[in-house]
Amino acid sequence: MNAEFPFIGSAGTNTTVSLDVFREWAWDFGKDCFRHDGDGNMILLSGDEALKVWIYHAIRTDRWAYLAYSNDYGFEGKALVGKVLTVGERQSELERMIREALLVNPYIKKVNSVKFERRGVRLDVAVEVTTVYGELTV
Repeated sequence: MNAEFPFIGSAGTNTTVSLDVFREWAWDFGKDCFRHDGDGNMILLSGDEALKVWIYHAIRTDRWAYLAYSNDYGFEGKALVGKVLTVGERQSELERMIREALLVNPYIKKVNSVKFERRGVRLDVAVEVTTVYGELTV
């Protein structure tokens, strides 16, 4: 019997997928709105700069709340509201949910780390990912 482990595909099959350059409209994170150039035109970003915007929106968008997005897009953080969890359990669940939200994007190869920093009632999150373009921290 001639078989390959893990029994997927055949010998010599190349499954490399070619991706176009990732593009996204520029976002002003401080004002929470689109950025424009001096003439009022929206700015189009590409590569890792575009992925920063996508990551920001993917984590801030409630999954299943908007018909404009697929069921894979968004973050399920509201599911934790009202649940009785320890701080460690809550952070573990948040990290899992963030990883799931980001790894649906084929341009993101790996979520390297998710770090939390509490500032009063605010929780800041720093995410380090490996993209098809290199390393990126958001």
